[in-house]
This record gives sequence, structure tokens and C-alpha cells, in this order.
Amino acid sequence: MADTSAYPSLDCLLNSAPKTPKKVGMLGGTFDPPHLGHLLLAEHAKETFALDAIVFVVANDPWQKADRDVSPVQDRLEMVALAVEGNPDFYVSSIEQEIGGPSYTSQTLLHLNKKYSVTKWFTIIGSDAAASLDTWHNAQKLKKQTTFLAATREASEHDPSLIKKLTEQKWQCEFFAMPQINISSTDMRQRVADGRSITYLTTASVINYIGKAKLYQTALR
Repeated sequence: MADTSAYPSLDCLLNSAPKTPKKVGMLGGTFDPPHLGHLLLAEHAKETFALDAIVFVVANDPWQKADRDVSPVQDRLEMVALAVEGNPDFYVSSIEQEIGGPSYTSQTLLHLNKKYSVTKWFTIIGSDAAASLDTWHNAQKLKKQTTFLAATREASEHDPSLIKKLTEQKWQCEFFAMPQINISSTDMRQRVADGRSITYLTTASVINYIGKAKLYQTALR
């Protein structure tokens, strides 16, 4: 289990004024590695919806990634902590490691709501994920647990058919536009394996960690 005391903790924010509701955005992911696209997505969501904070939830056992090797969760937590360092509104959570097993959003929100009862949770996703919400684990429970914030490309308009579909399925989902940033963790891992630069794709601190920990040294399978 990760040492949660090593990361910016939500406890200070949410337990300091327990009777004051907080609006917190949750950005979950494998973060293998985290990159500037993740940070920009979080910042745009926070600004657009006037959120009090963003918590980066690092997946313990990402079932969607069963087809490839995933870096140890401790390394991924460390990299996310380094990536958000210096932003007082960004926090890191190891709650999915505390829960154990495969990482499901509904289960994570259940535990977060128990721990921080006076909090309104907003789950940040991409518009592609919004189109498949009904396939998510425990979808009916999810509809009552959170409001989804779906990012779309800045130049594109929201898809009326998708909005209609989500409304009919009774999802709480709002859309927001952000600049298109073509950075992917997959490409970054391959670049490291090939000996190419990932400068300006993530923070210098994350790049240094990848080098010291010797992550992504072999070609992707």
C-alpha cells in the first residue's frame, strides 16, 4: 500500500471545514506516465465548473489495461505527485490501492463518499468515454453518485444525439471544451523505449523520475 502521507492529501481540504460542502473533480486513470494533457484537462474542468479542487485517483489494477504490462502503482503514484507539485488545488489519492483489486469508478466513489460525506463529486472524462457510460461497471449506481464532466475538442460542438442519449438514460453529464492536445502515454512509453525525447510532453520532474526508476526501457508488447 502506498504511503498516502507522502502526497498532497484531500484530508486537509475536506476535513478542515466538514460542514462546508466542497465541489471536487475526480480524474481517474492509469497515469503510466502522467502527461501535460492530464494536467490541462484537470485545470480546464476546475476553471469551467468552479471546482474547489481536483483529485487525481491512480488506478490500482486497471482492468481496461489487461492486454499490457502496467508500471507498479507506487511508481505511478510518485509520478502523479511530481506532476501536480506546486498546484495547491491538485491532490493525489491512493484510495484505489487501499480498496485493492480491480479499479471501478462506482466502488471508488462509494469509499470517497464514506470518507468525505460533505462533498459533491464530479468525474472528469473525455467525450468518447461519455458515449459508453452505460457499459461501465455498476452503471445504475453511478448515475446517483456523481456528475460527469466530459471534455470535447475546443473547435467541435457538443453532439446533440449524445446529449439526448445521456439525458434519456438519466446520466448527470455536462460538457466543456478544451484545446486538443495530442499527447498519449502510449506514445511516451514508446519514445522512452526508443531512446527519444519526451521533453515538453510532461514535467521535468516526471522525466527525471522515469530516468532514475528506469521505466519504459523495453519496447511495448
